[in-house]
Amino acid sequence: MAATTTRPILASEEAAREASKRLGEPAWLLDQRLASLRQHRELPLESNPLFTRHTEVPKDLDGLSLDFEARPILEGPQGAGARLEELGSALGRDAESLRPFLTATLETRPDKHLHLARALATTGAFLHVPRDAHVAEPFTIRCAPRAGAMVARNVLVFEAGAQATVIEDLTGGAAQRNLLAMSTEIHLGPGAELRLLGVDTSSHQQVTLLARHARLAEGAKLSTANAYLGSGLLHGRSDIALAERGAEVRHSEVVFGSEAQRFDLTTYITHQAPSTLSDALSKAVMRDQSRANIKGVIHIAEQAKDSDSFLAQHAMLMSRKARCIAVPSLEIINRDIRRAKHAATVAQVDDDHVFYLQTRGLSDGEARKAIVMGFLEPLLARLGDATAERVRQRVDAKWG
Repeated sequence: MAATTTRPILASEEAAREASKRLGEPAWLLDQRLASLRQHRELPLESNPLFTRHTEVPKDLDGLSLDFEARPILEGPQGAGARLEELGSALGRDAESLRPFLTATLETRPDKHLHLARALATTGAFLHVPRDAHVAEPFTIRCAPRAGAMVARNVLVFEAGAQATVIEDLTGGAAQRNLLAMSTEIHLGPGAELRLLGVDTSSHQQVTLLARHARLAEGAKLSTANAYLGSGLLHGRSDIALAERGAEVRHSEVVFGSEAQRFDLTTYITHQAPSTLSDALSKAVMRDQSRANIKGVIHIAEQAKDSDSFLAQHAMLMSRKARCIAVPSLEIINRDIRRAKHAATVAQVDDDHVFYLQTRGLSDGEARKAIVMGFLEPLLARLGDATAERVRQRVDAKWG
């Protein structure tokens, strides 16, 4: 079905009202949409002065129209009381029970793309995992935008002690320019555990704007593993609040760029409570004329004594025209902590390593590919067997 045309999506109150009407939303949710639209218009693309010089600007989006028919494909078990459904269906069944989560303020720093998704979402997913439910089979949220703009809002709610895995799979091979704007808002109750896997293999014609925001209660654990191989331009931001004692996050991302792809990834982790832990690692391989900005901030608040944090960003450049900028940073208010470290490297493949592998019978290309895969493999393994193998196959295709 053809996309429905509206006024330009990045500045359209009409589109926000139409999306709210189609989803049958209550008045309080429309009010939030309009407030988010104002925030989106007013906020800069990047407010952190450390990062403003290293931010890719999405262009030529105003001419895209909002696709009201696009829907995510949702897969996964429905047992143990867990429920994954379209956000519109969940709202239609019991909007008031969702209100605390849909109106919550998750962000520790204002995010332009989060407010875009909150203002203009025409679809999305709602996952609820009840107290102490342990779900072994993963849930999958698959988005494959067509021509135009798909705007999705995902909300994941884990009650105390709940455990599950969620895969966010971004695909699509549109032959013309399109946009996916998606937010994922995560609420982890005390002792809850979420393993969140994200893979982008979409067309180079696509602009992808991702915003993830998570709040972790006491003893909650969040493990994220992401592989970004698609999109012509990808803007991704993760904003994680370790809000209560003992919360932990382990965050990783792999980037493989080729041709003229652009990646702009930012991670904010805020230690708001004592005895919290964060470990964030990014690895990028850039070929041809691709470019990446990988940025991160770990903030340790005054009340977050005995915190433990590590942030690292490493990139491998495979051509003279490829570029990567790594900007890890720490903001430490309380120095009564266990650890706060950061590291970054950006370098070309070591010719001595290539020569060594050639002496073992590999060609120049085979040697460089072996070095790259060895560099990425520890993070690919975090994706799980099936997802990791799919990413390896995609790397093979891009390499060729």
